[in-house]
Amino acid sequence: METYESQTHGYRIRLAAGWSTDDSDPERLNIDLVIADERKAILSVFKYPRDGRTLQEFIQDTVDNRDEEADASFDLLEQDNDYQLDSGQPAARIEYLGQRTDFCLSRGLGVLLVTGDSAFELLGLACEEFSVIFAQDTRAMQRSFEPAPSP
Repeated sequence: METYESQTHGYRIRLAAGWSTDDSDPERLNIDLVIADERKAILSVFKYPRDGRTLQEFIQDTVDNRDEEADASFDLLEQDNDYQLDSGQPAARIEYLGQRTDFCLSRGLGVLLVTGDSAFELLGLACEEFSVIFAQDTRAMQRSFEPAPSP
């Protein structure tokens, strides 16, 4: 697996074969799986200010935000608050189905963590009919995420 490192945002992540990075948006990194010129799945890495939130508070804020964005439907399927990344970093994992009126029914695979002054959301998304195929790659990339050590 190739490794992508962001000096700006202070993390590294290993990329699954066939996935490519798009870091043109200064707010996030997108890791895309494109087949026949069509995006089939995406893993976005978001970095937010921690604002003193605990991991539990960040989880709740994130679930609330994803529910609000899914204006047609939202169903939280699973939440694991005792998840760990490969590095041993404590995290949480969520899985949901959400639909916006202008998009397909999507499966969201999220990993959430707080460290130092930062909160990270690693959000994998794919239309439901493609999600099972790409879940293994998405989970492996999420588990490989390593935030830079806090000062």
